[in-house]
Amino acid sequence: MVALVIVMNVVLVGVMYYSIRSKYEMTNRIRTISHSIDELHRELYEIEKKFSAEMKSISAQQEAKYAEIVAQRYEAPVYDIEELSQPIMESLESFEKALGVYKERVENRLYTLEEQLHSVLIPVSVGDEAH
Repeated sequence: MVALVIVMNVVLVGVMYYSIRSKYEMTNRIRTISHSIDELHRELYEIEKKFSAEMKSISAQQEAKYAEIVAQRYEAPVYDIEELSQPIMESLESFEKALGVYKERVENRLYTLEEQLHSVLIPVSVGDEAH
């Protein structure tokens, strides 16, 4: 009878230990994901600031080019659409390249976070946790 009580206590302690350890591991995984998400938000904020600054810069450059072209146009009455569209196309191409880089960085970061979240959400078997 005493042996049965001791065995039951050992089993109860083992189950409690496993439960606490599993909860601790899950909490660590959630903290890691939370930290990654915070870092991603910080990066997105920085990217948004850079993007806004670049847009203002491009806009200022376009206005300057347009003013220069208009001034030249009044001096020389020849109207050439390619001459007007060239600075705009250059600005749009540089903007498109910058946006592509930002998009790629965000997509890579989101993919990493999805993988981490996927690994947390997939239940781990009891045999795998023992290793």
